[in-house]
Amino acid sequence: MKIFTLLFLGFAAVGCGSSTTTVDMAKTGGGADMTVVSACGHPGDTGNSKHIGQYCRTAKDCPMTDMGSLLCSSLENTVMPANQQTFFCTTTCPKAGPDPTNCGENAVCQCQAALGACGCVPTACVAGLDK
Repeated sequence: MKIFTLLFLGFAAVGCGSSTTTVDMAKTGGGADMTVVSACGHPGDTGNSKHIGQYCRTAKDCPMTDMGSLLCSSLENTVMPANQQTFFCTTTCPKAGPDPTNCGENAVCQCQAALGACGCVPTACVAGLDK
């Protein structure tokens, strides 16, 4: 698991734009503030037909698919600045670019050359990289 975590370190940060969105989910009954700061992945996001891009806080929030368990990009958030943290379901993929087999529609495979790791990222998160 430690190696797998290292493979994803940085991939979501590169795959997601630098814009930060704050979603105020409102305080309930004097409890903790449930504000979510996320560079990619927001409460209510359903993802595509393969659930890539579905909002998650932990891997338990990501469903099993015909290709196995999905991961939550939040697994690397402990080493990321708050404005680069992400919350979406993802899986590994073999090479950068469109990957309908692994990533499905509205998602692409993004790779982290330094780590030799690739993962599926919602296209809405990579749009800022083309500018």
